[in-house]
Formats: sequence, C-alpha cells, structure tokens
Amino acid sequence: KKQKKKKRGIMLDVNFYNKAIYSCVDLEGEEEGESGERAEQLFSLMQKHNCTPNEESYRLVANAWKNAGRNDKFLKWDLEMTKRKDSLFAKSDAILTSTRNEVEAYIGNLKNKEMRNTTVDIEQELEISKQTLRILQK
Repeated sequence: KKQKKKKRGIMLDVNFYNKAIYSCVDLEGEEEGESGERAEQLFSLMQKHNCTPNEESYRLVANAWKNAGRNDKFLKWDLEMTKRKDSLFAKSDAILTSTRNEVEAYIGNLKNKEMRNTTVDIEQELEISKQTLRILQK
C-alpha cells in the first residue's frame, strides 16, 4: 500500500506576508524610507500572489513608514486602512441585514405554517369531539 507524501513548504498566506512586513518595521541602519519601501514591496507581492491583505497588513506598512520618519506615507497607509475598515463594516452590515431579513421571513413562514397547522388541529379536535358526543348520546 503506497502512502501519499505530504507536501512540505511554507504557507504563503496573509500571516506569512505580515511577518515579512513586520520584519521591515524595526529595521535599523537603513536609508531614510528604505524600510517603508521594503514593506510596500512585500505588500504588493502579497497582492500579486492573490493573497488578500488584512487590517494588520495595512497597519504594518503604515508603521514601517512612521518608523522611517515619513509621516506623509504613514498617513496615506493609515487612511487606506481606515477606508478598508469602513468598507468591511459596510459589507458586514449589509450581510447582517440580509441575513436578519431572511431569518425574519423564515420565522414568519414558520409562524404562518404553525397557525395553519393549529387551525387544522383545532378543527380536527372539534370534529372528533362532535363524533364522540354523537356516539355518547346514542
């Protein structure tokens, strides 16, 4: 029986790229802005490889620029992070609203079904009661 070999390697996911970007944040002895440039290059590489950056990714690049003394670049990346958060909140809110509406409609359908079933049950019980009374009155 052959065993499949497990592939070993590095997961090139957002955590990998964030760690690589983080290594740029505290670089010492670099030319002014070099750590920020490296962080941006890694960020671009992440996107090129279809890896979606998260909030931490933006924050790390912003901090690399801040530590490099480039407040203009820091503010640019901080703004990008804020825009992304606002966009995510808007998407999350839309998903929650849609889900809430679907759940409310489902509950409404269940209540209507229960009411129909209850009506049928009551009518059946009433008919059974009438039949029982007729039998007892004979």
